[in-house]
Amino acid sequence: MFDIKLNFENKKQLEASIDQLAKAIAYHGILKINDKTYQITDFEFYINSGTAETKDPHTYNHNLQKEYGKIYDHKSGLDLTFGDGSNAVGVLLRGIVELFTSYSEGKEDGQDISQNYFVKNHFASPHKVRTEIISNLKWGENMLSFDFMKPDQGNYPNPNFKLLKTNRVNLTTKPDDPEHVYMDKPLRYVSMIPKYKKIDESEYILNGNPMKIPTIEKLLKLALNDQELKFTQEDIRLFVDYKLK
Repeated sequence: MFDIKLNFENKKQLEASIDQLAKAIAYHGILKINDKTYQITDFEFYINSGTAETKDPHTYNHNLQKEYGKIYDHKSGLDLTFGDGSNAVGVLLRGIVELFTSYSEGKEDGQDISQNYFVKNHFASPHKVRTEIISNLKWGENMLSFDFMKPDQGNYPNPNFKLLKTNRVNLTTKPDDPEHVYMDKPLRYVSMIPKYKKIDESEYILNGNPMKIPTIEKLLKLALNDQELKFTQEDIRLFVDYKLK
């Protein structure tokens, strides 16, 4: 496993390292609760850093957020924490998919085992994510962990999905942010995993992926206008069964 840590030296370094960490969470992050495995598909960053001049008033700035590798439970949901002792970072979990695994032998001696992940269930909204995680804890011994999986350790069900960067949701105006500078920052990341798979020019079938994203139309319109994602109407067609206006 490998650690990805944020750079709090200045604002520019911090923003670059946020993108790097977001990609690691989306493409390589594995959340495990006892015998269940999850991939994080929707998450938001909340940061309070004096050195990087990023004091987001929407961040709780709790002591747990100043630590690295904690799970912080609060009234809005569950955070993974990526602080460094003085700077606070919480990554709010907005969506996860439950995965199941299959194994196949790669070498004749049977020692080279390939592990593949497939989507089973999807949980959207911070409170549904919290309920799913907490409800899988049992009396007695428990195992709850989050790690970054190296690229050669397994395969996700949709390795080619696109990661949309957008603004956070359900925030209210704060006195310290009257111009919505922080409120409108693109600190939410959503894995754009298609619902359909294209067979030919006219036929589409379900992708075997039960993922549902709240406000999908709004997100798809943002994706369509995102120059880096290079989304097309054909890409949109794989998410919803009609053409967006």
